[in-house]
Amino acid sequence: PYCQNDSPASIPILRGSSRGLQRWQIRKYLTRVTSKRTGIAELFSGLGAIVLLGALYAFTGSRVFIFFGVIVGVLPAIRGLSKLLQARVGSQERKELESARSESRERIVLRLAKAESGRLTPAVVAVNSELTLDDAEAQLREFADKGYTELNVTEDGRIEYVFPEFLRQEPRLE
Repeated sequence: PYCQNDSPASIPILRGSSRGLQRWQIRKYLTRVTSKRTGIAELFSGLGAIVLLGALYAFTGSRVFIFFGVIVGVLPAIRGLSKLLQARVGSQERKELESARSESRERIVLRLAKAESGRLTPAVVAVNSELTLDDAEAQLREFADKGYTELNVTEDGRIEYVFPEFLRQEPRLE
């Protein structure tokens, strides 16, 4: 069955990525979701077969049902459990990758802010980094929301993000 959370738009990494990267991420995401679902199906079908064949063994006493129980029940249950564990590990790796990517985006923007004397626009960030315009704007907004930067509108109407720590200090005249 279709779940809302399984749509490609719900994949957090996809926002603002290039098309080739999006296709790769969609394929990887759908493989993980499919692996998880088939893992659950195999686990429960294997357990069901174990119960059914165990009941048949209990009633008949024939050891043939133990043999079939191992082949038809235990092996699929183990394979299903391994698929579930792999999907979980893949999910943790994806979270770590997203965290590292977010951290590197922050560093890119901060280095540019320092190089540009504390004044940035999304366009400047996009031109001077591998970030898209949307990614650059999202990162700058995140900094503004956290209070690390101030949002200013210039006289000509441009939106500019100002990092007070990186503003060049004018020499004081006393």
